Amino acid sequence: MKENELKILFELIKGARRSDRELAKATRVSQPTVTRTRTKLEKMGLVKEYTIIPDLRKMGYELLVFTFMSFAEDRPELFAKAREWIKKRPSVIFRIMA
Repeated sequence: MKENELKILFELIKGARRSDRELAKATRVSQPTVTRTRTKLEKMGLVKEYTIIPDLRKMGYELLVFTFMSFAEDRPELFAKAREWIKKRPSVIFRIMA
Protein backbone atom coordinates (compact mmCIF):
# COMPACT_ATOMS: atom_id res chain seq x y z
CA MET A 1 0.00 0.00 0.00
CA LYS A 2 1.16 3.50 -0.76
CA GLU A 3 1.75 5.99 2.02
CA ASN A 4 -1.14 8.24 0.92
CA GLU A 5 -3.51 5.26 0.86
CA LEU A 6 -2.56 4.36 4.40
CA LYS A 7 -2.97 7.94 5.61
CA ILE A 8 -6.41 8.20 4.05
CA LEU A 9 -7.46 4.79 5.37
CA PHE A 10 -6.38 5.71 8.92
CA GLU A 11 -8.23 9.02 8.68
CA LEU A 12 -11.36 7.17 7.49
CA ILE A 13 -11.05 4.86 10.49
CA LYS A 14 -10.93 7.91 12.77
CA GLY A 15 -14.03 9.42 11.19
CA ALA A 16 -15.62 8.01 8.06
CA ARG A 17 -18.28 10.73 7.85
CA ARG A 18 -15.78 13.47 7.05
CA SER A 19 -15.85 15.00 3.60
CA ASP A 20 -13.11 14.41 1.07
CA ARG A 21 -12.11 18.05 1.53
CA GLU A 22 -11.61 17.52 5.28
CA LEU A 23 -9.67 14.32 4.63
CA ALA A 24 -7.49 16.16 2.13
CA LYS A 25 -6.60 18.78 4.75
CA ALA A 26 -5.82 16.11 7.34
CA THR A 27 -3.63 14.07 4.98
CA ARG A 28 -2.14 17.03 3.07
CA VAL A 29 -3.12 15.73 -0.36
CA SER A 30 -5.54 17.16 -2.91
CA GLN A 31 -9.27 16.53 -2.66
CA PRO A 32 -9.39 14.68 -6.05
CA THR A 33 -6.60 12.39 -4.77
CA VAL A 34 -8.69 11.60 -1.68
CA THR A 35 -11.74 10.86 -3.82
CA ARG A 36 -9.78 8.54 -6.15
CA THR A 37 -8.07 6.82 -3.24
CA ARG A 38 -11.32 6.34 -1.30
CA THR A 39 -12.89 4.72 -4.41
CA LYS A 40 -9.82 2.53 -4.87
CA LEU A 41 -9.89 1.41 -1.22
CA GLU A 42 -13.58 0.53 -1.58
CA LYS A 43 -12.92 -1.50 -4.74
CA MET A 44 -10.01 -3.28 -3.03
CA GLY A 45 -12.35 -4.27 -0.21
CA LEU A 46 -10.41 -2.35 2.44
CA VAL A 47 -13.42 -0.11 3.06
CA LYS A 48 -16.51 -2.28 3.10
CA GLU A 49 -19.15 0.04 4.49
CA TYR A 50 -19.85 3.26 6.30
CA THR A 51 -22.13 2.65 9.24
CA ILE A 52 -23.06 3.75 12.72
CA ILE A 53 -23.21 1.70 15.88
CA PRO A 54 -25.95 3.19 18.03
CA ASP A 55 -25.69 3.18 21.81
CA LEU A 56 -28.76 1.08 22.58
CA ARG A 57 -28.64 1.89 26.30
CA LYS A 58 -28.86 5.62 25.62
CA MET A 59 -31.82 4.87 23.35
CA GLY A 60 -33.55 3.12 26.25
CA TYR A 61 -32.96 -0.46 25.16
CA GLU A 62 -31.31 -3.34 26.96
CA LEU A 63 -30.12 -6.40 25.15
CA LEU A 64 -30.85 -9.87 26.44
CA VAL A 65 -30.11 -12.88 24.30
CA PHE A 66 -31.13 -16.47 24.84
CA THR A 67 -29.55 -19.27 22.88
CA PHE A 68 -30.92 -22.74 23.37
CA MET A 69 -28.89 -25.73 22.31
CA SER A 70 -29.58 -29.39 22.48
CA PHE A 71 -26.82 -31.99 22.61
CA ALA A 72 -27.27 -35.62 21.80
CA GLU A 73 -26.73 -37.77 24.90
CA ASP A 74 -24.36 -40.00 22.97
CA ARG A 75 -21.97 -37.04 22.33
CA PRO A 76 -20.46 -36.19 25.76
CA GLU A 77 -17.48 -34.51 24.04
CA LEU A 78 -19.82 -31.66 23.04
CA PHE A 79 -20.63 -31.02 26.69
CA ALA A 80 -16.92 -30.94 27.46
CA LYS A 81 -16.26 -28.45 24.66
CA ALA A 82 -19.14 -26.27 25.84
CA ARG A 83 -17.79 -26.24 29.39
CA GLU A 84 -14.31 -25.27 28.18
CA TRP A 85 -15.75 -22.52 26.00
CA ILE A 86 -17.71 -20.99 28.85
CA LYS A 87 -14.70 -20.98 31.19
CA LYS A 88 -13.04 -18.50 28.81
CA ARG A 89 -16.07 -16.19 28.74
CA PRO A 90 -17.00 -15.10 32.28
CA SER A 91 -19.66 -12.63 31.09
CA VAL A 92 -21.79 -15.45 29.69
CA ILE A 93 -24.19 -17.36 31.91
CA PHE A 94 -24.30 -21.01 31.00
CA ARG A 95 -26.51 -23.67 32.52
CA ILE A 96 -26.75 -27.31 31.61
CA MET A 97 -30.21 -28.70 32.17
CA ALA A 98 -30.67 -32.40 32.50
